[in-house]
Amino acid sequence: TIMGLEEYITYQVDVLIGNAAGNGTAATANVTTDPVVPSDAPNGLIEISRTDDYVNFTWIPIDYKYQNGPNFQYVVFYAYEGSEMNTTTDMTFKQLMNLMECTQFNITVGTQNSKGLHARKSDILTFITPVISIPSAPSDLTLTPTDTTIQVDWTLPSDPCPADNITVMWSDSITVMWIPAPSACPGIADGMMVISSTDTSYTIMG
Repeated sequence: TIMGLEEYITYQVDVLIGNAAGNGTAATANVTTDPVVPSDAPNGLIEISRTDDYVNFTWIPIDYKYQNGPNFQYVVFYAYEGSEMNTTTDMTFKQLMNLMECTQFNITVGTQNSKGLHARKSDILTFITPVISIPSAPSDLTLTPTDTTIQVDWTLPSDPCPADNITVMWSDSITVMWIPAPSACPGIADGMMVISSTDTSYTIMG
């Protein structure tokens, strides 16, 4: 038994018989050792470029001798909001598209072959996609008046990006003016209050 060999390497084995007259003709055969999972993961994972909704990144390939089997591929893992997805590639470059805004992504790269996935992954590439969309209007707006106050209640929209603040404005029917662009912006108001982005109510008082 020949021992101490490397995985998934083709070896030539020669067997010959000798006697006092010399060595005879060798019998020759080739054999490939069994594959195992890859024994290394990529290094040097870096971002090349990024826009609002896609990212390009690359990494240093592992040496061929560490691939250890057929059907070798890189496995790109990308995690966000508690979920992890993956995709495979034969290249050392990948583009992820249609990324959700205001979301942190953690990307790592592993290796696999026909025997399975290597346990270790590359270092993590982390980034947060920017704010693209303006907030939606609050829903379920309810006004509850008394003689001198108005209780204002609403439901926050389920937008992907958190709000920075909420503005409550009020005005009587005579002094309201609307600016054509943007059409949803009041020009004159009797009062205005900027409150926390997580609030769902406010009481207007005289």
